[in-house]
Amino acid sequence: MQDGDGALIERCLKRDQVAWRELVEKYKRLVYSIPRAYQLTDAACDDVFQGVFSLLFQNLGGLRDTRTLAKWLMTTTQRECWRASRSGARVARLGTLPAHVPPPNEPKPDELERWERRVAVQHALTKLGGPCERLLRALFMNTERPNYAEISSSLGIPTGSIGPTRARCLAKLGALLAESSAASPEA
Repeated sequence: MQDGDGALIERCLKRDQVAWRELVEKYKRLVYSIPRAYQLTDAACDDVFQGVFSLLFQNLGGLRDTRTLAKWLMTTTQRECWRASRSGARVARLGTLPAHVPPPNEPKPDELERWERRVAVQHALTKLGGPCERLLRALFMNTERPNYAEISSSLGIPTGSIGPTRARCLAKLGALLAESSAASPEA
């Protein structure tokens, strides 16, 4: 599913620091979202993040299937969260965790698919770049209902152009996602 993970990992194994930064950048939101869901403190989230990517670096050569990297990261992150909670990490809103915190389960298939889709869309948006990326993020990534007047003002495009521009940008995004899916060995 993940476009270029195999090639990226190969570059990382050759000690390509740019490739390592790209890999971390590609998956940092996924990894950070899990300790946030556990409601760990900022410091604990940072510790989990560092621990996960340290483990990834150590195990990079042993990954059997680069197509499941997102699943590996999710599972490893959940385990690191569990370890952090067992070692006394504080929870942001709830104080300390109860004495017994069960170990995390493997991600459910629908949860994994949702995460992978989210990562794929984020990656495609970044690849899309420019005005289309800014417009689509303004329209769809904001938690509030989009305000066309504000979007028009902030992006410098006429309000009447937002709809047709959105349609063109969504078509480009769809093509990037289809290209990414076709390039994947799973497709």
